[in-house]
Amino acid sequence: MMTHNHAELVRYRLGQVDEALRAASILLREESLRASVNRSYYAMFYAVLALLAVRKEETSKHSGVIALFDRLYVHTNVFPQDFSKWLRRAFDLRTRSDSRGAAASRTGAASCGRS
Repeated sequence: MMTHNHAELVRYRLGQVDEALRAASILLREESLRASVNRSYYAMFYAVLALLAVRKEETSKHSGVIALFDRLYVHTNVFPQDFSKWLRRAFDLRTRSDSRGAAASRTGAASCGRS
């Protein structure tokens, strides 16, 4: 059973998802592609954090969050394998864009949800 605190955390994370998605959309429309990729990834990341909060699971690293998502939700067929691929691709695009300072292409920004 989820406690009141965990329900609050899930609501908070879902609010972060909405905010990140709105920002990603605006940034993409304004052709701020690196920032849009960043916000798109974080929308996905916050959604996974909300899922993990439902199960009272947490980890401090992005790679750990992705690994827990795979173990708890993908490998158990709650979500299809494509969800893991999309999350990993978004993580990779966000990481490369942030660390190299290279501009993401419109194709790269738009392809996070494609396999």
